[in-house]
Amino acid sequence: MLWLFIQGPTISPVFCKRDGRVAADYYAIVICVPKKALYKSVQQLRAIGGSGVLVSPLTYIFDEETPRWGDLLAKLGL
Repeated sequence: MLWLFIQGPTISPVFCKRDGRVAADYYAIVICVPKKALYKSVQQLRAIGGSGVLVSPLTYIFDEETPRWGDLLAKLGL
């Protein structure tokens, strides 16, 4: 079972320069899983084609919205 971070995984394009052009041919994904599920989660990611799996310990989780974030969303009309 994969635990998704707060409202889901973070998926970001990875930009590479190829033949003088910038392309987003790869994507990075950030997920949070309990330590006990780490190995199984890595196996699942590899089974669907994931590579270059990096593991970092989770030190902090800020699950509350900060005032600055709320202000930014309001200014953007979101």
